[in-house]
Amino acid sequence: IFAASAATEQKPLDQTHIVLNFSAPNYRDPRIYQMQVLSAILGGGMSSRLFQEGREKRGLCYSVFSYGTSYEDVGQLGIYAATSPEHTSELIDVSSKVMMSMGEQVTTREVDRAKAQLKASLVMNLESASSRADQIARQYLAFGSIPEMSTLVERISAVTPDDVKALANSIFTSKAPSLSAVGQLSALESHNTIAARFKKS
Repeated sequence: IFAASAATEQKPLDQTHIVLNFSAPNYRDPRIYQMQVLSAILGGGMSSRLFQEGREKRGLCYSVFSYGTSYEDVGQLGIYAATSPEHTSELIDVSSKVMMSMGEQVTTREVDRAKAQLKASLVMNLESASSRADQIARQYLAFGSIPEMSTLVERISAVTPDDVKALANSIFTSKAPSLSAVGQLSALESHNTIAARFKKS
């Protein structure tokens, strides 16, 4: 069960570590492929929106990325960032705007790049026996069968920009996010203030 709660710990660290998690599709939901494309565009590497806005253009963080995980009852789409304490508030502001922009505009080029990235990851997993065994075990436990690689590729290929926008709107505006943070937190906004950034005006 997803809970929109907050857990913070004040520590004298050089960096402040922040995680925002959002409720997302479970692994039986066909939109999990859309979620993976969404995550790749949002924070899946140096060309992602979060990396470009937060690190390259503004220099607000040392590291930033997104991830999607799915379980039987619920999934989660999250972002992690490490920043200097004085940039905490600005980074959250910029990141929230980037996330909300995913529901407004997603280009075909971004989707195609994300899909190519995901397909390449599938192929690379085949090169490691341990990764392949882990993948087979997870699929069998979840679905009772092992889908063909071609089936997975087809499902990824079927994702469109409109699919990504619709899912982004659903994930980022339906429920408040959970917040986890550790470090020097004097500049960290309250959970309610952060959650309000994801409400459509």
